[in-house]
Amino acid sequence: MTPSPSTPPVRVLLIEDNPGDAGLIRAYLAGPEGAGFALERVDRLGAGLERLARGDLDLVLLDLSLPDSPTEETFARVRAAAPEVAVIVMSGLDDEGRAVQTVQEGAQDYLVKSEVDTRLLVRSMRYAMERKRVAEALAQERELFHLLMDNIPERIFFKDAESRFTRVNRSLAGHFRAGHPRELVGRRDADYFSAEHAEAARRDEEEGMRTGMPGL
Repeated sequence: MTPSPSTPPVRVLLIEDNPGDAGLIRAYLAGPEGAGFALERVDRLGAGLERLARGDLDLVLLDLSLPDSPTEETFARVRAAAPEVAVIVMSGLDDEGRAVQTVQEGAQDYLVKSEVDTRLLVRSMRYAMERKRVAEALAQERELFHLLMDNIPERIFFKDAESRFTRVNRSLAGHFRAGHPRELVGRRDADYFSAEHAEAARRDEEEGMRTGMPGL
């Protein structure tokens, strides 16, 4: 789908030292399918980090094997320099282990260069932008939730299946005279109350899980 003339292009930085591979990427984006992308290219990680520091980028196409960076460090350095920018890793190696690791560390995709064509590249770039947008929206929602949770007077907590606190708000932490809510994480009611009281609380929790109704 070709973007409307009023839609600003997605600003893409290609960090690739191989002129042949860089030329292929440019060729893939030269047709109508690539009309929504504005591509810049640098051939060293150092130059890429300098460009990222200036901002105004939406997406990075990153070759992991660059002359001025160890392969295992390249993505982490880009991620640290611009955590708000979506990154697609492009590698000459079909390495499933590295692909999984890189995505777990925050990359939006991992593409094997020999398998890339126009359709795959453009689709991956558009999906990467959408995944990044969704991730940022979820992060904002979590931040808002935590802010609200820590600033309401009611005592709020979450527990795991073993009745251990996994998160509490400041009101409950204050009730237990804890200096910080994280001090309660991993603890149980039995750490603060008598065995009888803790067992009663445990029964209330089990009944709440069974019925879907909060305990009294």
